[in-house]
Amino acid sequence: MTDQVKTPDQNSRRKAWFRLRGCMKDIFAELGGGEAFLRQEREEFNRGMERREALIGRAMQESRNSRDCARSAVEFPVSLSLPATPNPEC
Repeated sequence: MTDQVKTPDQNSRRKAWFRLRGCMKDIFAELGGGEAFLRQEREEFNRGMERREALIGRAMQESRNSRDCARSAVEFPVSLSLPATPNPEC
């Protein structure tokens, strides 16, 4: 093993890192600890993802319904533009 001689620049960066680390330790302690903070962030993220997925699902369903309605109108003559069993979504 060799001893590495640290330059003044490396020492100042290391000290700055430890100061920053100490500040974050205090901030996380105020928030209930690092694990509690991360748990809360994950829960908020997951709630947002569930809302986005629900919106996307509804938009896809509406798109399918409007496409089905357009197809049924094209498949029948103008005077008979409604299918025998109308799609309640149209």
